[in-house]
Amino acid sequence: LRHKGTVELETERLRLRRFIFEDYIPMFERWSGTEEAARFGQLLRHKTPAKAKFQVQRWITSYREDSFYAWAVEEKATGRLIGYIVGKELSNRFKTLGIMFALEQPARHKGYMTEALRAVTEYGFERMSLDLISATCYPDNARSRRVLEKCGFAYEGRLHRAELLWNGE
Repeated sequence: LRHKGTVELETERLRLRRFIFEDYIPMFERWSGTEEAARFGQLLRHKTPAKAKFQVQRWITSYREDSFYAWAVEEKATGRLIGYIVGKELSNRFKTLGIMFALEQPARHKGYMTEALRAVTEYGFERMSLDLISATCYPDNARSRRVLEKCGFAYEGRLHRAELLWNGE
């Protein structure tokens, strides 16, 4: 693999960048601290702003490694932080990367995550030389599944008990 780390990516409407410390506030307020956010599993759940702050600080520290990938998704027109795409499982041996992603409620249904995910997959395949990028979503999260399909991901089946559900089951 050709690791490049989390480099800035741009699309027509979005800027995908590294997280900065101040991002923990909008991250908590807009998605990671909300009840709705926890329902679909891919979203990080933080019960307090301090936990969101700790998560962002961990990502910032991890940027020292050129094999760490975590993008803050920002609207170019407004500079508003609206979501993220984060690598969670990387295999150098098999040239694979597993990702998770989230978008705040007001930014949904506008094609933003499809646009952002296409930029990340293009980067992964063309610049990192990945052979496979994978993602999972809960069975009842039809919107995330549709985003994945629009970005060329193929449904390969259902993982039973691979992760706890949003409610801890």
